[in-house]
Amino acid sequence: MGAVSHPRVPRVVDVSRTGRGTPYLMMQRAPGRSLRPLLPRLSRRRATALVDDLLGVLTEVHASGIVHCDVKASNLRVAEGEVWLLDFGIARRG
Repeated sequence: MGAVSHPRVPRVVDVSRTGRGTPYLMMQRAPGRSLRPLLPRLSRRRATALVDDLLGVLTEVHASGIVHCDVKASNLRVAEGEVWLLDFGIARRG
């Protein structure tokens, strides 16, 4: 994740393990609201704009050699019309 440098991908602030040894990433807090509850109210035009923005973020993430593996509405936040990509818990090098 250190290779990913995009303004709407929260940066990693710590890497640790749970008491059972499971690794986890602690990332900076992203602004905005979860996309999931917003979905039913989005116009087609607004949804298309958000998907276009997300594709830009994913393009940069993939160029860094990371595959997210869990892109879904609950792993996206919307702030000021921009999409933040969260939860890289099952991401892998691609």
